[in-house]
Amino acid sequence: METNWSEQFPNVFPEWPVRISFNVSPGWHDLVYTLCAKLEQHARRLHGHAPAFKVVQVKQKLGGLRFYGMYQSSAMQKLIDEAEKRSFTICEACGKPGKLRVVGKHGYRTTLCAEHFEQAKIDGPRKTIWGE
Repeated sequence: METNWSEQFPNVFPEWPVRISFNVSPGWHDLVYTLCAKLEQHARRLHGHAPAFKVVQVKQKLGGLRFYGMYQSSAMQKLIDEAEKRSFTICEACGKPGKLRVVGKHGYRTTLCAEHFEQAKIDGPRKTIWGE
């Protein structure tokens, strides 16, 4: 699932890949893609009327999506907040419905469906999500 993020969303990722930390779990690809499409529309409308929006970091933290940007409007921040909240209902490995789970002796928090939760108990969350 290869996406050229900067080509498809040039107003969201204007500095790609230089100063952006971008690490999206495979199961969240569609969630992040949809968010970026909405943000791109807002950024185009604001172009020239406000400081240019730009993404700084996209990652998983404590089982949920974190999408950090600069100069987002309140409407854009609302879209980001909604996507971050939804991430707690989507399996990071496959995109099916999931929920926040705790895996392993170190208490790694991740959002997984039942099938991938069972797999993560055996293989660990990193191998289950990324195949590593």
